[in-house]
Amino acid sequence: MGFRDISLTLFIFLLLLYAISRPKIGIYLWTWIGYMNPHRLTYGFAYSMPFAEIIALVTFFSILITKEPKKLPINKITVLWLIYIVWMCITTIFAIYVPAATEGLIKTLKVQLFCLLTIVFISKRKRLEELIWITMFSIGFFGIKGGVFTLLTGGSYRVWGAPNSDIEDNNGLAVALLMVLPFFIYKAKFINRKIFKWALYACILLMFVSVIGSYSRGAFLAISAVIIFLWWKSDRKFLALFLIPVIPITIMLMPDKYTQRMNTIETYQEDSSAMGRIYSWQYAMNLASDRFTGGGFNNWSKPTFLIWGPLGGKENSHVAHSIYFHVIGDHGWLGFILYFSILVLTWLYVARILRRASKAGEKFRWIVDLCKALQLSYIAFGVGGAFLSLCYFDLGWNLIGMAIILGEIAKKEGLVLR
Repeated sequence: MGFRDISLTLFIFLLLLYAISRPKIGIYLWTWIGYMNPHRLTYGFAYSMPFAEIIALVTFFSILITKEPKKLPINKITVLWLIYIVWMCITTIFAIYVPAATEGLIKTLKVQLFCLLTIVFISKRKRLEELIWITMFSIGFFGIKGGVFTLLTGGSYRVWGAPNSDIEDNNGLAVALLMVLPFFIYKAKFINRKIFKWALYACILLMFVSVIGSYSRGAFLAISAVIIFLWWKSDRKFLALFLIPVIPITIMLMPDKYTQRMNTIETYQEDSSAMGRIYSWQYAMNLASDRFTGGGFNNWSKPTFLIWGPLGGKENSHVAHSIYFHVIGDHGWLGFILYFSILVLTWLYVARILRRASKAGEKFRWIVDLCKALQLSYIAFGVGGAFLSLCYFDLGWNLIGMAIILGEIAKKEGLVLR
């Protein structure tokens, strides 16, 4: 038994004792374990411990005994969200591979449940700020470490994420880093002590370097969109202008193989990986057009590509390579309409909060800045996710939840949103 295993296990169980009467602690723990997978960084008994299941049980018990309000805000977003969950259950019943689809549904429902519980119990500004800190460093840890690694190795190796997680591969990690990076910028604005402010700025730079060091082409497009939007929305445009040179400088320090990989964006027809994405997208559309409920979870396989894939199934892929086409293939066109509508309505909701808060005085300045951070995160997810299978990733749904939480807090503080 290693010291790391013992320390981590004791730390988690001590927090679980604290969580018995406080559901928010259970949600914080679930968030940390889900994003960072700290037990996968150990080498002994803790590696295979079912921490997520234990945390879930303690959290549910805490919810049962707590006297805190247990009310989910009802609006257009949450209504569509619940309908989407019901639709996923229906597509599982009619799935191509029902056992595999059921397994995927159970895994997804766990994520959905905790995202909804987050909306219910993270109902105050202090709790929302704490959740943001946990989210930032649970994912940012790999970006900060990866940035240092990229600088020390001259970018000779790719940066990887949390083991056995949705962001284990280089592409997923890069997009996740871009999704949390705006929160580092947001937090830096409200920290008075310069040493901590500059520490956050250093984290931001290292995360940018890490994204480049991931060798992810989708993230390369997303990082460009994030910086453009950051400059457009920022009151401190010098920050965006300061970050812009980081990209070319880092790229200049990268080895030739990095440039060669990025150049395949323009010559995608000659790249088997890029063409694999296009074949996957064509497969998803063919499948959804033929089956109203789509293929259900885990339908991506060689036999299904022989039926719905392009080129008579000669080319096949077991990955969707896109949040949009993943939903189309799994849950049909109706599922995609529901999913995309949730994303659009969330964007519009945040834009409305931002508009009203901008006119309401300095009291709501933090809401204005957080809205801008959320919009940046949505840009990163929308652009980067177009090339990655992250439609069931916790963070994407928690960002939607944060928008709903922010709206409820804003209304409690007197901001009129109608």
